[in-house]
Amino acid sequence: MMDRRKKLVSLVALLTISTMLVSCGDSSVGTVDVPENAVAKASAAKTVDSVPEKEADAEETISEEVDTKEADAEEAVAEEELASKNMLSVKSPEYSDITNLRTQNNDDGTYYYEDMMEDGLTVITNMCYVNSQRDGQDMDAYAENIVCAQVNSDARITGSEQDDELSATLTYPVFKVDYESGGNEDTKQAVGVVILTDNFTYYYGYECPIDYFEDNQEFYEEELKKIELITLDGSSDAAGEDFATAYLEKIIEYDKEKIADSFALIYANSSGIPYLAAVNSEGPLEENGNAHLFSISNGTINEIMSVSSGYDGNHIYVSAASNTVLQTSGMSGTEIFDLYAFNGKELEGIKELQAVYDMEDDSYKYYDGTIELTEEEYTEVFEESIIKNNPYTGIDFDGLNMVNIMVIDGSTDFETDSTQKYMSFDEMKKQLLDLGAQE
Repeated sequence: MMDRRKKLVSLVALLTISTMLVSCGDSSVGTVDVPENAVAKASAAKTVDSVPEKEADAEETISEEVDTKEADAEEAVAEEELASKNMLSVKSPEYSDITNLRTQNNDDGTYYYEDMMEDGLTVITNMCYVNSQRDGQDMDAYAENIVCAQVNSDARITGSEQDDELSATLTYPVFKVDYESGGNEDTKQAVGVVILTDNFTYYYGYECPIDYFEDNQEFYEEELKKIELITLDGSSDAAGEDFATAYLEKIIEYDKEKIADSFALIYANSSGIPYLAAVNSEGPLEENGNAHLFSISNGTINEIMSVSSGYDGNHIYVSAASNTVLQTSGMSGTEIFDLYAFNGKELEGIKELQAVYDMEDDSYKYYDGTIELTEEEYTEVFEESIIKNNPYTGIDFDGLNMVNIMVIDGSTDFETDSTQKYMSFDEMKKQLLDLGAQE
């Protein structure tokens, strides 16, 4: 009852006010006839119209928030992936004549290189592993553990201390470790350094038979003082070159002009600065070649070799062990091997070996340049100049093949160790951007 009376009183009051307004109206003010419920309809229409606008604004705001969150999430994932990938490499002093014994490059950027020096006695180990330091474990104890667990499982530590000079130079804790391994006439002695960064551990060291170690110890320790840490995106002072941006410009050019559709970065010689391979997967025999190899020098990209891959035995091989590039060619059974040294800017020819098939005699003649060799002499020269640089990565239009090149009974044999697929343009572009390329 109380609610009804309130409503009735309100209605009477409204009618009274309306009557007073009409009777008190000023004749100088024109009256405006307002259709019944027009104001209410207009108000309702305005309210109805505003609903879609508010809904649209809300949807747009939600969409922007979603896009922002997705972008932030993608950026966080990209940063996490980049943080979990090794971006550094130990750059060793330059050696003109080394033989690769083992090469291993992993997807997370970790690596393992083992090389034999020219003396045939000294083995150089250059490796990177993901940190495995336990909570509470001292850095010096961790450095010793890395040597025993990863470098040489037979190692017996004979000395370990922090190298203050290298720690200051490399801006990371560096520990010098001495160890022995093996026994009797096979006993070896070694010295190396363990470098501890936030996420990765590096080891670089020299090992040789114990009887020769004392004569070489001073050389090894002086060489260790020369090592550098370089970043794999080429941005450090040591690298001094931004390969990622230059390579990005090249792949964009080749993609736009339909010259190449498959790409790869080839890390070799522990340099930290890769080659760029660009190929046309269809394999046409173009005048300018369908397989191209690029290098970088002072921020400038250089095409150091191109061939029509597969035509008349044409192939490009990059040595994982030394600064050399090998081109093979030949036809009608003839094999030609042109070996080049890469000086950081261009290739310099250092060896030309030929096995020429003589159809009349149904036999081969062998040459070192213009000098004819016997089969035995040819095999020896081949081993000294080409085989010692195994393994090689072949730049072929159908894939990257890591091979060991051998000579068996006067004939060349290519033993495939592994095959890696090329990246598409979009995949390579993303990788270069992740490495710091600027568009």
